[in-house]
Amino acid sequence: MNKLFATLLVIVMCFLAPADAEARKASKKKRRHAGPPPTHPMVLWARTLNESTDRAQRRVAAYKLSQYSVNIVSSQVVDAIVKCSEDPDVEIKVLCTKALAHSGSNANQEAIRKVLLERYKKDPALKDTVVRAFIVRKDTSPAVQDAFVDELKKDPSLDHRLILMSYFEQFGVGSNSLMDKLVDQFQKDDNIRSRRAIAKVLAARAQGQDSVVGLFASCAESKDTPLALTCLDGLKNQGKKDGRVWGAVEKAIQSSDPDMMLATLDVINALPENPNPNIASRLVEILKDTDDPDIQEKAALALGVAGDHSETVVSALLKTIDDKETDDSVRVASVLVLGRQAALVSEKSTEMLEKCVKENNSQSLKTACQLAHSELTQRKKSASDKKPAAVEEPAKNEAKETTEPAKSVTN
Repeated sequence: MNKLFATLLVIVMCFLAPADAEARKASKKKRRHAGPPPTHPMVLWARTLNESTDRAQRRVAAYKLSQYSVNIVSSQVVDAIVKCSEDPDVEIKVLCTKALAHSGSNANQEAIRKVLLERYKKDPALKDTVVRAFIVRKDTSPAVQDAFVDELKKDPSLDHRLILMSYFEQFGVGSNSLMDKLVDQFQKDDNIRSRRAIAKVLAARAQGQDSVVGLFASCAESKDTPLALTCLDGLKNQGKKDGRVWGAVEKAIQSSDPDMMLATLDVINALPENPNPNIASRLVEILKDTDDPDIQEKAALALGVAGDHSETVVSALLKTIDDKETDDSVRVASVLVLGRQAALVSEKSTEMLEKCVKENNSQSLKTACQLAHSELTQRKKSASDKKPAAVEEPAKNEAKETTEPAKSVTN
């Protein structure tokens, strides 16, 4: 009897178990809800913003949301933040506007953008915070760009100009209208911080517009070193084919400031080859008088761009190559440039390169000497191949001149 009862109990349990499991699943499904749990801190802070009348509590809630490290996507929390971005209390609405920088899902990005732009246009107290929010959001939309360009036309305060420049430096589109506006602003602005900020935007975002290159060529001579460095960087990237660059470089290379030297040398080394005796003379001075290997190396390389193939240039390169105390990187650069700068009849250059290959030098220096020797040999060969053609042409002309008078006598 006991065995029969136990068997029946097992059969009943087997039938009831699936039903109980299904009931538990259904119950759990009913308990599910979208968004964070009702006790999640974000929900509690949003509720505080909506319902509390205690300023201290609301301020803390707004601050917590503004500092939250994860993007806020819960619609009820986002709605509370949007609402409190219009709060009568300035501190609370600034904090809530800051929270909008990391609020919203992919589906409501446009809605958040519209809210921020509305706050920007209507509430002066939120302007700085809104720009910073768009920087955090990495928003490059035309609507945002246009709003900020329009604001520039109103000649905003220095602090706000600097914040706008921070946005444009990272996300400016480089359009002619924006660049022209910034050039105008630079020319009429007498604040050095503002001019530096504008120059940074132009260097990062301009696309070689004529007015921008002209501005860089002018401000590269500035006595304010940070500004001059920024302008030289702009010339290096945007003025390679503009003749005004050489005039600016010729003046800037006279500086004794190491940072200015390096920046100017970088510009020269980015330009197409163009012999310039004034610049070459200054590069020779730098090569002789400077102990900094970085500056020496770049000066040697710059002679390959602006060197005038003169005896002065070649002698300076030979002396640098022969100096065992000079850093190998400088000697390698000098060797490579010598192959292009040495005169074809310069026996000293040929002897120096052959000696360099034979001596116990580093492999990199030996390789450089072999390449330079090969280049010099090739240049000599090319020159000798052209000589017969140059001699033959006058001979033909001479024969023609001799024949013509003979015909006239016969007639």
